[in-house]
Order: sequence, then C-alpha cells, then structure tokens
Amino acid sequence: MVIVHPNLPIEIFPKDPLSCSADNGEKCAKACAGSTLTYGFINPNSSFPPQPPLSISVTGAASYSINYQASEITVTWGNGGSGSITAVSFSGSTKCISEGSICIEILKDIDVDFTIPICENTTSTYTTDDCGFF
Repeated sequence: MVIVHPNLPIEIFPKDPLSCSADNGEKCAKACAGSTLTYGFINPNSSFPPQPPLSISVTGAASYSINYQASEITVTWGNGGSGSITAVSFSGSTKCISEGSICIEILKDIDVDFTIPICENTTSTYTTDDCGFF
C-alpha cells in the first residue's frame, strides 16, 4: 500500500559526522573533493522505505550509488566546484508530485604542513587532511 501526500518536500541530508551541513546563512553543504559521504533521504510521498517511482540524480560526483531500502545515497565527490543531489517523486509514470534537493560546495584538496614551536628547544609538526582538518 502506498500512501501519497502530494506537495510534501523530499528531505535530503548528510549522514556522515564529518560532512558539513549548511549553516550560518550558507546555502550549500560542504564536502571535500574525492571524499565519499553518505546522505539520507525521506520521501513522505510513499510508504517507508521509499521505493521507486523516486528518481534521484547527482551532479558533481565521480560516482554514486543509491540504496532505496536503506534510504541512502553514497557519493564520491569530484574534483571541486559545486554539486547537488536531487530527488523527484512521481505518481504513476510521469506526474511529478514532489521534489527535494541539497546543493554541495565541493572543496578542492589542500595539503598544509607546518611546524609550530611549543617549548624552548622543541617543535611539534601538524599535518592536515585534504580539507584542512587536523
């Protein structure tokens, strides 16, 4: 049995603790170039778990896979720039009843190595990962 609630938006959200959600007035979530992150989706327009007819597209990705049963999209992001995940729910084969999307700012790789003096006559070295995190 499929329960249809027209015009309810499909939610798409980051599931990984290291992915950055949009906040502080930012429009897009963030991801590191080349990183693989998982996003969840909730389709209020069908019974749980969401099954096709739900069309999902991803731009800016090197690759992606969709697990409808787990309501997850796993994305390996491309080389930097922008990307998005869009979901559209259909009634029958052609009538769009709802959609949702999330935009992604894909951060280019950076490598930063530096040395900071900690105590007299000693040093410590810190190396960041591809997105600048220690």
